[in-house]
Amino acid sequence: MQSFQSLPGAFPLPFPYQRIYRQHTDGLDVAPFLVSAMFTKDFSEYADRLAQSCGQHGLSYILYEVPTVHQSISLKGSTDPAYTKANFIHFLLETHKKPVLYIDVDCVVCERPGKIERLVRDKYDFAIYNWLAEEHTECYLPVEIELTEDNKTKKSANRFFQFFNSIDYYAVDQLVGSGAVQFYNKTDSAKALLRSWQEVITEYPLSSDDICLDHAFNNASPNGARLKAAWLEKAYARYAWWIYERPVINHPDFPFLSNSHRPAHNKSTTKYYYPERTQLRTVDYYFPKDCLIDTEKHLLLKVRDGKAFPWRTFTRKLWL
Repeated sequence: MQSFQSLPGAFPLPFPYQRIYRQHTDGLDVAPFLVSAMFTKDFSEYADRLAQSCGQHGLSYILYEVPTVHQSISLKGSTDPAYTKANFIHFLLETHKKPVLYIDVDCVVCERPGKIERLVRDKYDFAIYNWLAEEHTECYLPVEIELTEDNKTKKSANRFFQFFNSIDYYAVDQLVGSGAVQFYNKTDSAKALLRSWQEVITEYPLSSDDICLDHAFNNASPNGARLKAAWLEKAYARYAWWIYERPVINHPDFPFLSNSHRPAHNKSTTKYYYPERTQLRTVDYYFPKDCLIDTEKHLLLKVRDGKAFPWRTFTRKLWL
């Protein structure tokens, strides 16, 4: 367990949203948790999609339209600290008096998230996907290849994939998170983490909110409130580059790879995480790094001299 100490400061802040865009809160008093997201007007189509998917799985939800988001979420956003994820989630906890499942508005609920109900029942304070706590973090991106069939050339679209990235450090007591999906209980410990997160964002406003949350978690005060944390499986924050993972909550698009947020901020005495306290993973990747993956024929190909040659088939199921 981590410890978090509430410090004096301007938090929480008022949350001046523009409107409640869509909601389904009938039966919220008996619902185990509330799903919520905030978004600007240009993301309203995503909000409609998220609302529909929540409704299909019987989830209570409320979606807030806001005039802007903080620049820790998007560098196109504003410097107003009221529109950080930390302040928004704290507002939800105080307003609705329910555990909160925060979801980025461009995600989709594919299955009822049963694990979140268990987290509420077992009195966890906080949960998120943690890259350091998974055996497999390999990411694969599509490769566009020209195919010739019947004397016609066409693009391969999303048929072929290749290895892009992985985080090969392992440490279940540290956090390197993906913040598209986050769970917070209505506890003092959860609120103390939100305060710590907001303080780091305030100190480093041009860093991404994910890295700021990592920094808050991994540098917790030993004298603060004890936090009971759990790590969500990839399925609960599944990005399109995890083609081998069946989604429960899905981010259907590939992440935007050109990120201009400032790199991880390391003070002289603290880091956003501590690689020297981790272990290196020893498990084999699901697919070799040097192979092309033909998702249509379930075939791995080796590339030599700019040409792809069949190597072997595979049976692992894919979700594209």
